[in-house]
Amino acid sequence: METTDAFVGLTCVNCGETFDAEAATHRCPDCDGILDP
Repeated sequence: METTDAFVGLTCVNCGETFDAEAATHRCPDCDGILDP
């Protein structure tokens, strides 16, 4: 996925863990929470 410099990744709304958009999908692999840009 191509992104701008302002986009730094995805953050889980439940546990706060951050993920690279290249590696994560729409759900947190740790707690199954929703990932938010």
